[in-house]
Amino acid sequence: MKIDDDTAPRQCGEKVQDADALALTLLRTMGPLATKRVVPGPDGRPRKPPIDRAKWFVARQVRFQGVRNLYALLRRLDRDRRAFVVRARPLPGTDGRRVRRLLHRDGRTGEGPYLEAVPRAWAAFDFDDVPCPAATDPLDAIACGDWLRGTLPEPFHDAACVVQATSGCGLGDGLRYRLWFVLDRPLTGPALKAWCASPLLDPCTLDEAEPIYTARPVFEGVHDPVPVRFRLLEGLEDAVPDESARFHLPERTRTFGRRGAGDALPSLGFDGWLALVGDGEGRDLDEADLAAVRLAFRRSKVAREIWQGTRTYPDPRRRRFAFCAALARAGVQDADALAGAVLALEERTGCACPPPLAALAVAGALKAEAGA
Repeated sequence: MKIDDDTAPRQCGEKVQDADALALTLLRTMGPLATKRVVPGPDGRPRKPPIDRAKWFVARQVRFQGVRNLYALLRRLDRDRRAFVVRARPLPGTDGRRVRRLLHRDGRTGEGPYLEAVPRAWAAFDFDDVPCPAATDPLDAIACGDWLRGTLPEPFHDAACVVQATSGCGLGDGLRYRLWFVLDRPLTGPALKAWCASPLLDPCTLDEAEPIYTARPVFEGVHDPVPVRFRLLEGLEDAVPDESARFHLPERTRTFGRRGAGDALPSLGFDGWLALVGDGEGRDLDEADLAAVRLAFRRSKVAREIWQGTRTYPDPRRRRFAFCAALARAGVQDADALAGAVLALEERTGCACPPPLAALAVAGALKAEAGA
């Protein structure tokens, strides 16, 4: 059996044009397990013995279409305890029946290489032993996945993803999850590392030949605390937007709060904006609430783009939800403040809707930040 070679390697950032960008390379062992074992330790607590390291594998590529198809594929791999994923693809002409996990020739044996690095339009991010947020159940995959998604660069925040509970999930206090995303453009592992660098992120799954284990652990004499290992976390987008390919530096190196062409509208001031929204009576938000709105607006590129009209949605309901979600992820927790922000946005875009009391104060806060 020969590995299919229907494409040539592409440059990082090129638009997805061939099937290899949306493909997983599966390596299947010839006997040893390709997942962790969990057994009782001498003190009765669960422990994970070292995994058996296989040397030779059967290799093939499995292609998919979109995040939901990826979710279905990963659920099937959940029970395949002798297979795992790598980012690299088999070299053209490689006999897939006998492959080592080598990107370069083995200097001792002369074998290989068998794999080559290629940009992929998917990414798997590992979070291991991340402190659990307050009032969050560490076994709630959706809540934890949503919080972890918010720690990645902003283009990931509104993208759907697959949340995988890794082998250590439920065996300690921290969060142990892996998030799988589909990207609009293929990126290499090093590009993803540079873009998404974070102290919370274990970058091992971005290495081209590193095993990404997909099968559930084997529990021997120990209760499995996570019976369902894969969940689909919905988002406004099915793939991380195109802008991902334009940023290969960590999020922290970008400058927020800069004025662009979208801010050129003349400022009406707080009183002028109140005149547009309503009569200004009944302001019920304190300065701390308004400060949170201003800070969130500065932090959130998505919120600013929606406000300025440079990020558009065909459905006004999606625009409202995206604006509210962007401010919430950026730190606005007060429900009245979020409601006011959404109504202020609707008034700015010309929708006829009576604002709640909080909208008047929020409108002024956003107006002052945006200068329009």
